[in-house]
Amino acid sequence: MLVLGGLLAGLGYGGWSVLQEVQKVRFAPVEQPPVVVADVDPLAGNGTFGGDILETPSDIGPTVEAMTRILRPEALEAPVLTPRDGPIAALRPGAVGALAADDVPLVDPVTAAIADAGLVEPQVAPVSPQVTEPEIPEISLVAVRPSWVRVNAADGTVLFQDILDAGSVYSMPQTDMPPTVRVGESGAVYFRIGDQHYGPAGDPGQVTSNLAMSADFLTTRYSIADPGQDNDLAAMVNVADASQ
Repeated sequence: MLVLGGLLAGLGYGGWSVLQEVQKVRFAPVEQPPVVVADVDPLAGNGTFGGDILETPSDIGPTVEAMTRILRPEALEAPVLTPRDGPIAALRPGAVGALAADDVPLVDPVTAAIADAGLVEPQVAPVSPQVTEPEIPEISLVAVRPSWVRVNAADGTVLFQDILDAGSVYSMPQTDMPPTVRVGESGAVYFRIGDQHYGPAGDPGQVTSNLAMSADFLTTRYSIADPGQDNDLAAMVNVADASQ
């Protein structure tokens, strides 16, 4: 009986010890202290790559998600609709359907009256409703001679800074706020908006700063470039036309 009692006591103590060890929570020390990670707007260019936190988000460019949201056409508050219905007087119930007759004139009375008066009835072409804003025209820098160029974003971030060689073209990113440009050799840089060239940016040998790369600003400040006044520009235009 004593041996049996000792065995039961030993088994009970062992089970109680195992249960206590299972319920314990221990914290292991780590080399790096924990940091607080905040949610960042993807449009600001911040994020994570491969699970590592970026300490200098200004050194990277915008993400693919940010560019997709920026380049997406913004929906209008109210769709632009064009009425396509004609006047009620132009309807001819007897010309179509089961009530159509063989002796119905081909010209309705309203059209005949307009023709007799010598007036021309306006023809309105069917127009599909416009539900998004028109696309922003592409703006590019065209260098006909070597020139130093720096492109800054609206927040001051340097997007591009280098010497554009003769024949080089730099396309501006389409953002909500237009970037600004500083040109070292103003007489060697032109602006291409769509298929038209504007400029040059300034007089030869001068520095031009704070040029907003928006179509409204450039078309207001500069006139359409004349290839006859610049042989290098004429050569580039001829090469572009030949390639097309």
